Amino acid sequence: MINDESSERQPCFMRKDIYEELKNLASANGISIYKYTNELLEASIELEKNGIKLSMARDQILLLTKMMENYKGLLILAPFSTYKFSDKTEWKKFGKEIIAYLLQFSTDKYSTIISTLFMFLSFIADVNISSNILEARSPLFADEKLQDIIVEMINGIREIVDFNIKVEKQYGIIKVNLE
Repeated sequence: MINDESSERQPCFMRKDIYEELKNLASANGISIYKYTNELLEASIELEKNGIKLSMARDQILLLTKMMENYKGLLILAPFSTYKFSDKTEWKKFGKEIIAYLLQFSTDKYSTIISTLFMFLSFIADVNISSNILEARSPLFADEKLQDIIVEMINGIREIVDFNIKVEKQYGIIKVNLE
C-alpha cells in the first residue's frame, strides 16, 4: 500500500517493481514519489482526454527517439507536392529501409509496424487504429497517385516483416490490415 500526502487517505496498491522504478525516477528528478506519480498521471490523463492513446504516444516517442539518435539515412520535410515527382519504387525502397532499420531496436514487430505507419500517415490523414486494422482517411487520398505511393511504401514494409499485411484503397481511405 502506498500512502498519499493529502488529508484524504485512500489505499492504493501498486506492483513492487513499478514502485521501485517510480522511486528511482523521482529521486533522479529530485522530487518526491508522490509529486512525480501525480505529474505522470496528470500528463497521461491529459493525453487520453485529448484523444491520444498513451500506448500509441509511447510507441511514437520511442520510434522517433531511435530514429533521431541512430538513423543515418535522410528524412526531410518537403512540400506536399513533392510526391507527384517521385517514383513509386523509391517509396517501396524507403518502406523496406526504414522498417528494417527500426526493427533493430524493437522485439515487438507489430507495434513497430503500426507506429511507423501511424507516424508517416498522421501528417496527411486522420489515422485510427482498432484491433489489427489501421485506417487513414484524408481528402488528399482522392489523388490515386498519392494512394499508390503510400501502398508502395507499405509493400516495402511487407517485404521485410513476417506479417500478412493487406492494403485496401478506397476513395479518400487507405486501410491496412495486419494479421
